[in-house]
Amino acid sequence: MPKRVHEINPFHGGINNKDDQRDLSDSQLVDALNVKADSKGTLKLMGNPVSGGSAWASALHSSSGVHPGFGFFRFSSDADSAGTSGTDDNNTDYIAAWSEQVGKLYWNFGLAHITINGTFTDNSPTVTVSDTTGIAVGMEVIGTNIPVNTTVASITNSTVFVMSNNSNIPGWGSGTVTVSLDISSWGLAADLSSAWSTDGASGGGKPVFSYANGAMRICDSNFNNTANPNHWLGYIKRHIFKGSNSASNIAQWFSVDS
Repeated sequence: MPKRVHEINPFHGGINNKDDQRDLSDSQLVDALNVKADSKGTLKLMGNPVSGGSAWASALHSSSGVHPGFGFFRFSSDADSAGTSGTDDNNTDYIAAWSEQVGKLYWNFGLAHITINGTFTDNSPTVTVSDTTGIAVGMEVIGTNIPVNTTVASITNSTVFVMSNNSNIPGWGSGTVTVSLDISSWGLAADLSSAWSTDGASGGGKPVFSYANGAMRICDSNFNNTANPNHWLGYIKRHIFKGSNSASNIAQWFSVDS
């Protein structure tokens, strides 16, 4: 006698640990480990966990004061944080986290990057720091006067690394640059410290998020903060004034009140 096939599908009911296992619907799960069922009919591996690192644990980026259930969001985009899109390598999963202490929204895009503190006056790709521990070839380098898509090209020794952009960058002088830096997977996504009032007298901010059509909308759901505007953070890729002398390509993230 041929065997009968019992199809277990579509999983989107998630884990049900309240009802008896014999009473679960076909779409629910008894248990699941390191998988997600957010797409109907499929189970996907969660992937490797990414640590927020010491940057988020610092006082500046601390989550102190954030209301439980608010200020944390996940979304995916076709563009990376530098505004580059068009290949599978640019597809990026983001984690957004609200800092009540500084009134800013930070995002984690998985790959650690280096933030150089200070303004470059020299025209050298060589950077001297106190310690290159934690720096790796390929890490993105960001900071004042540093071009987009600059990365760590090589590590010379325990105190010196070389950036991918060479000495032909306009406006820089020459010589070795000595700076301080932060290594972090977190970057600033939106600064709402001026637009939003989140003082303790009104109960602080309760940001909620939605993501559609390549843009994230942020709203303060605390009704005491009636003056706080909604905020729009989205990726725009446009070719404007085509055929004219003023033709321009735009491919970047924009953050504005809406």
